[in-house]
Amino acid sequence: MEDIRPFLPENTIAHYSGNREKSRKLLTLFGGHLGDPYCSQTAAPSASPQLTNMFSSYGQLTARADSPTPVFTQPDFLLLYCLCETSVFKVLVGIASLRHVIQHLDRQTRTELCLPQYALRPGVISQEHTPFSLLSADHDPFLTCTPDLAYPLTSPARYALLKLDPLLKNSMRWLNLKRGDLLIIDNRRSTHNCVPFTPFFRQDSPYLMHMFVNKPDPTRH
Repeated sequence: MEDIRPFLPENTIAHYSGNREKSRKLLTLFGGHLGDPYCSQTAAPSASPQLTNMFSSYGQLTARADSPTPVFTQPDFLLLYCLCETSVFKVLVGIASLRHVIQHLDRQTRTELCLPQYALRPGVISQEHTPFSLLSADHDPFLTCTPDLAYPLTSPARYALLKLDPLLKNSMRWLNLKRGDLLIIDNRRSTHNCVPFTPFFRQDSPYLMHMFVNKPDPTRH
């Protein structure tokens, strides 16, 4: 697993410990060096807390003028900073899940996962009826929309998801974060060919601060 997990300087940890505002500024400092911090897309109020946390933890649904169909996008970086006062705080991650399981899927299953025949479960967000694929050569919607959020629109899509879902769940591992740890997740390589891992975390946790960062787009400057 190729995670970037630097420890903050010892005096910095002591200085910022127990102060959420200063910790937020610390995250902004780190995030500002990586790119432009931004707020994630949130789910509809009617969605369950679990769905809301999972969806808003991964990215946002966007549409461009040249492609009105909404597509899932991820931030370039995700920063997780542990504020826990106890010795260890656990963050659940799936280590190299897609990269490990894709080789166990037959060609037909992979083809079905790449077709736009999945949709968000009703009530998650307003565009729940927009079809999309779970795997793509250009981006990886599955890292944004897990089986708990997506549902198949066709029988072949349902069978493909039934094959993929248990393999992914079996690949889940625990990653421990201690107080003062900063985990920087690089999503820029997050395609199903080379993703290091997919993070799952409670967005409403009082012990874990997070920030999403996008690299500046040179075409806009």
